[in-house]
Amino acid sequence: MQEDSQRLGSLTQEEAIILALEDEFRAFETYKAIAIKFQSEIPFGRIVESEARHIEALMRAARRLGVAIPPNRFAGAITPPNSLQEAYALGVEAEIENIALYDRLLPAAQDAEVRDIFYRLQAASYNHHLPAFRAHLQETPRSQDALGELWGALFPAGKEGAEKWREAGALAERFSQGKASPEELTRFLQGFNLSFLGGLLLGGAGVVVLKEWLESREENPKEKE
Repeated sequence: MQEDSQRLGSLTQEEAIILALEDEFRAFETYKAIAIKFQSEIPFGRIVESEARHIEALMRAARRLGVAIPPNRFAGAITPPNSLQEAYALGVEAEIENIALYDRLLPAAQDAEVRDIFYRLQAASYNHHLPAFRAHLQETPRSQDALGELWGALFPAGKEGAEKWREAGALAERFSQGKASPEELTRFLQGFNLSFLGGLLLGGAGVVVLKEWLESREENPKEKE
């Protein structure tokens, strides 16, 4: 996709359609190879179906305008990543680049239908594909490991951990209501290894802890009584 950026400049509409098709071919073949390797229906299998529709829309426009459809040079040429985590990260990167690509292709789209297709395909990447890959990337074992480390540091086994859990719950609820002060958080953290916790919190695991606790309260309203 970076090579597409290097080819962009003053484009004709025909060139823009060809570049869009090549990028959609690449996405289709990449996601298909990943879906097959990891038996991943969600999200890769479904996004493959979406990419197929994107390709068909572009090909219909190309035929109507007499634009020669380029060969799919990516068919059978994609080596999928070694893990699903790498695949999700690749998907995030690819969709960000796809969104940027359409920003550059749109000025060349003089035909109203072509312009509409470009907008719709860009919107699909922004509203559906990118969020799907990001959501799965955030659920990787690495994130779960970080959460487990933080959980153990915050709430050790035994009476001390139970007391800290109750204190954390009360503090989280006060934060959700906008009633907690920075001083309260400071006092709560004074008993912890702040250098260790700081690294994990910056990685987002601390936010996950508070978020999960608040969500559990919403799902179990009797706990509030």
